[in-house]
Amino acid sequence: MDSKLHVAIFSEPFLSFLKAGQKTVDTRLSSVRCAPYGYVSPGDLVLVKENSGPITAVTRVSYTEYFATAYHSLDVIRADYGTRILAGDDFWRSKQNARFASVIHVEQTTGFAPIEFAKTDRRGWVALDDDQLEFAF
Repeated sequence: MDSKLHVAIFSEPFLSFLKAGQKTVDTRLSSVRCAPYGYVSPGDLVLVKENSGPITAVTRVSYTEYFATAYHSLDVIRADYGTRILAGDDFWRSKQNARFASVIHVEQTTGFAPIEFAKTDRRGWVALDDDQLEFAF
């Protein structure tokens, strides 16, 4: 199975938690079905980009889970993964109307010297394909 490459945007303090190995689960919650929902698989690599900044790390996906919140509540997701997601009450309140949840378990996060990445849209997760890779850096 071929691994895919993604770019995920992280703000502080989640970026630091991820790079320090404290954050081992990322969750992306949305009201519409969009990446990373259904796009990420074990073995994929995720380039970690600072919010409004460069790419500063890479992490490997070890396991993924996808939930429709009509059948799997955010309260259950928070109870099951909250200590590894490391998000506070404000985050969970702001996402209370989410309909789709991507739960992405990561491992082997490695920081490196910043790499600029040309991204101008507001998406928090981008699944890269070969055409995008050619022009991204």
